[in-house]
Amino acid sequence: MRIIGRLFAIMIGFFAAAFAAGTVVTVAILFPAWSDFVIGAYEDGLFGVAFTFGMVFVSGFALLPALVLILIGEIVPVRSVIYYALGGAIVALVILVSLGGFVNGFARRESEIMIGAGIVAGLVYWLIAGRGAGHWRAAPIVLAASPQNLSQAGGPSKPDKTGP
Repeated sequence: MRIIGRLFAIMIGFFAAAFAAGTVVTVAILFPAWSDFVIGAYEDGLFGVAFTFGMVFVSGFALLPALVLILIGEIVPVRSVIYYALGGAIVALVILVSLGGFVNGFARRESEIMIGAGIVAGLVYWLIAGRGAGHWRAAPIVLAASPQNLSQAGGPSKPDKTGP
């Protein structure tokens, strides 16, 4: 039963991290254009569509590399925030390279945006699911003290009746 709960935590953590990374990418790409906006009417759903596109883009390309990092974090219970932040940055660089980000030379702004989004995604995942990595493997907690549980744990045992 623990593993089912853990799988839900992993899914929720991944989608929240993808939303955070998509938000970072969308804001970083649109921010220079926002300064050039003429004050006037704009469509109400524009920002919702942009953020949704950013989340779908990030989650679609990051799924397999992120699953590798998540599996390593679960098998070897890694609960460090540094692991997930650096892992997010590495996944972001993998996405950037797979999309041809370094074809025409070093693209500094794009790599900064993707690395920043990866670090934010790693931190969000750590907050939701990464702190509990490997907890599904722990022994169940015994709530009641029965004589059988006490003898297995090395607690008080029955006295010897052989006498002196």
